[in-house]
Amino acid sequence: MRRSVSMPQKEHGLALMVALLVLVIISVLGITAMRTSMFNARVALGAQTSVMVFQGAESAINAVVIEAIDENSDLPNHVIGRAMRQLSQGVVDVQQRCVTAANPSVVGACGADDFLDARSRVKAGSRTIVKRNVRAAPGTQISSAGSSTTSFGFYDFITVAEAEIPAFNLSEIHVQEMTRFGLRAGDEL
Repeated sequence: MRRSVSMPQKEHGLALMVALLVLVIISVLGITAMRTSMFNARVALGAQTSVMVFQGAESAINAVVIEAIDENSDLPNHVIGRAMRQLSQGVVDVQQRCVTAANPSVVGACGADDFLDARSRVKAGSRTIVKRNVRAAPGTQISSAGSSTTSFGFYDFITVAEAEIPAFNLSEIHVQEMTRFGLRAGDEL
């Protein structure tokens, strides 16, 4: 025995049309949500890289400041001591430092493999120079029996730190000025 199913003649695919319309609306909402998510991810990545390059430049400045306040300024490569000794000889030379994950104060410019972070993204370094004008410190002249006079002065330094993320072609430069009190050039105790 066979049964025949008959379709009402008045329905002409209305359920199919409604289902397709709902499918289109859901697809548009899904694409919009995906685009919004991708845009938010790009904004977050931009903010993260900006913070990383900012912190890299600040780390380079901080490394020079820490080295500058170190009392071992007699060491041959001390950033401030070396600049002060060179100035006493009439030489003004740029003191370069590279900040790496292993060593915050590498003497010289950064090499191709010198990165600040463990992911090898951020490069950071600094250049420090002493200004030629040493300001006398009033009341600090010391006279000895041989009529030689020793005086102290204020040495002014400028440090320019640069950090970059080469993969994003992003860089930032920070400048820090500092003053160090010390023997004036050519004087000895």
